[in-house]
Amino acid sequence: MIRNRSTRVLLALVAVVLVSWGCKQDQSATGESAQNAMGLYAKGFNALLDGPRDMAKEYEDNVPDEGPDETKKYRLFPRQNSARRQVEEATQAFAEAKKSAPASIAQIAPLAAAALAATLTLEKDFTEAQKYYEAENWKDDKFAKGKELHGRLVTEIKAFRDALDALSNELSRVEDAQAEVEIKKYGTTSPRYWFRFVNMKAKKLLSFAEKGPGPTFVKDFEAALAEFDAARADTTKFLDAKGSGFGPGVLQTYKGYMSATDRLSASAVKAKRAAAEAVQDPEKVEVFQREFNTMVSSYNSVVSVTDGLYSLESNDLLK
Repeated sequence: MIRNRSTRVLLALVAVVLVSWGCKQDQSATGESAQNAMGLYAKGFNALLDGPRDMAKEYEDNVPDEGPDETKKYRLFPRQNSARRQVEEATQAFAEAKKSAPASIAQIAPLAAAALAATLTLEKDFTEAQKYYEAENWKDDKFAKGKELHGRLVTEIKAFRDALDALSNELSRVEDAQAEVEIKKYGTTSPRYWFRFVNMKAKKLLSFAEKGPGPTFVKDFEAALAEFDAARADTTKFLDAKGSGFGPGVLQTYKGYMSATDRLSASAVKAKRAAAEAVQDPEKVEVFQREFNTMVSSYNSVVSVTDGLYSLESNDLLK
């Protein structure tokens, strides 16, 4: 069984949306109101990928699938302490998003609520398990409570991940539609175009990788990787041609962004190689999973660095 699945963070395509509330707003799924709400939903979703997901990983890393062994001693790091802050952040972000979201993306609210509810349930029982093992209460009840908690936590961890996947899929669908509209605002002579273009190709690459080894997987993955690398090469040409004609800090931030895409490309090559081996030998699928997890981490780094470009853009420096 493959455990500890990685989930990517969302791009939050518009880091800052300046909305003039005195004017009639575009209520479509790609309008400013929806983009503003999507930024909040992405913020909440990404918060749940931090501390809360660490609780699930902490439990799985320390307690075997079959449950606690009476001959062994267990200890869980109190991940719930940091998770609680992220849960509060997600709760606030989801509430604000639901309030501001137009009807065109109203379907996201119940998915966000379900993800939050699953997180709270997991947090409650993980906290109880962490304290149980910290106090070594298994010495008194011969692991009776530990086994009971294990049954619940296995179910809750699956429910937590399924809820995150459902929310991620819908947010990603809306995000893709917004990205298509957003990128059309800029031409290829603008630095605002190129990081958006590369991000779209990066996301397409990751979407192929998520499918996992299959009959046409390696061929499709290679094609997506070639598109991503071509976009990166074109962006580098643009940056070289632009030279020092950028505003303050732009070239340095863009170079940091490109370095992050280099790492994603390298991790994708390793994942592609592992996938090809897994197609030939299914027992090697866990090797691919590890490489894919690294690829997700690299992708998330790209998203993180993108925030710097959005910040420059919001200050009218990305010219």
